[in-house]
Amino acid sequence: MELLIYFSGVVLISLGLFFWRSRFGQVMLVSLFMILQSGFLSLMFYTPGVRWLEYFYNDSTARIFTGILTITALFAFLNSFLYFNRRKEKFLLRSIYLGSLTAFFGCITGIFMADNAGVLWALTEATTL
Repeated sequence: MELLIYFSGVVLISLGLFFWRSRFGQVMLVSLFMILQSGFLSLMFYTPGVRWLEYFYNDSTARIFTGILTITALFAFLNSFLYFNRRKEKFLLRSIYLGSLTAFFGCITGIFMADNAGVLWALTEATTL
């Protein structure tokens, strides 16, 4: 159930970033994603060895790599907003970039926990889109 909430949140936040064209909205949605990502990481540390949906397994390497990904995501988003402010990018381009980056981080989190070759392949292919 927790994994469904996480992936649903990632999809909704990504879609919100695609369609919301204001700076304030984008900052709020990215902040919401970072809260979701950090909360899911803390859930992973509090429930080690849990298998979700028979396709995802919370092992120690998944926790380590998701922790590194969360730190990387924080700095990637900070650097992106600094770049956007310096370059005065259009809101359409910002929306596409931030929505894609959020979906990418969600897929990578799923890849780290994948315990099935089919799911691993599908999520890996989703990162190339």
